[in-house]
Amino acid sequence: MKKRMFSLILALLLLLAVPAYAAAGGADDPLVTQSYAEQSGQAALSSALASLRSTLSAMVQRISSVLGQSAPAAETPTPKTYAVHTGASAVLSQGGCITLLSGSATMQLNAGAVINVTVGYPAATGKLTRYNRYMGCENASAVISLTDGSIIAVEGAVDVSVGCPFTDVPLGAWFFQDVLSAYNRSLINGMSPTLYEPDGSLTVAQAVKLAACMHQLYHDGSVTLQNGAETWYTTYLDYAVTQGILTTDYAVLSPEALNTPVSRAEFVHIFYSALPRSEYGQINAVMTGAIPDVAEDALYSQEIYTFYRSGILTGDAADETGGVPAGRFRPTDNIKRSEVATIMNRMFDSAARKHFTLV
Repeated sequence: MKKRMFSLILALLLLLAVPAYAAAGGADDPLVTQSYAEQSGQAALSSALASLRSTLSAMVQRISSVLGQSAPAAETPTPKTYAVHTGASAVLSQGGCITLLSGSATMQLNAGAVINVTVGYPAATGKLTRYNRYMGCENASAVISLTDGSIIAVEGAVDVSVGCPFTDVPLGAWFFQDVLSAYNRSLINGMSPTLYEPDGSLTVAQAVKLAACMHQLYHDGSVTLQNGAETWYTTYLDYAVTQGILTTDYAVLSPEALNTPVSRAEFVHIFYSALPRSEYGQINAVMTGAIPDVAEDALYSQEIYTFYRSGILTGDAADETGGVPAGRFRPTDNIKRSEVATIMNRMFDSAARKHFTLV
């Protein structure tokens, strides 16, 4: 009898871990966000969990009194919910828990074991069952791939990449991973919640804003800069000049100059001082003069060559006809937003930088 009652108590306690559905929210800053776009609905989720815990705890107390035992302490879970997009994934490690609330997901178990605590059995590589709670055991490592529009609740050691919400950034595009990574690191956002406009251009003022925000994120760990009250870019421009990212020449530029599209060469110049020089360690052999359209004495050539040598820039690949030479930079072209995401991601993450030789 006691064994049976203990099993019932355990089953009830496991039910405490089943989360409720929560709605998702999103950021609307067209250029830079300050944190990952964590989803809304936490209050509703917490309320549902509290109600469930209260009801089941009363049942556990009654059962325990029959057994003449103290009721076991019930842990109150505090899950976070995420609405995910194309390319989303989650890495489940020891002590982490994940529950699929809607959509579909597939798990690849790479090490250790994962338990489906809802049914009490080990989980194998394959599809997750909706509303079941999966927990990483000792030394567990599992990668969970999620379909666009899925919603998950996670607790503990789960590293979530929410994917890419932009419908104009397809999975097979060359810039997909860079846009996704930069978005998940809160370095960039779209021109709208669902559009990134990868072929769109960037103005000088927008480039200054991004450089200022990257500098503050690197040095302070968060972005607190806000748009100016009268002219939106003044706070970023003042910060960039004060912090030595830009010279005082930029402080006296006209509104017309600041609102013109920025060239690829000037974008590199603006971003060059957003990070310390120590972040530009050389990993590539790029001979002076090897970039076919950037002469040694060209404007901003030092910054451009530094970005090549540190793997932030690679230049164009040579075509089969020889019409496009390897490493071409196109310094006077307007920079595209897809290229902006790539450069920012490689600046922030040295593992994303490219190794090559250009002689």
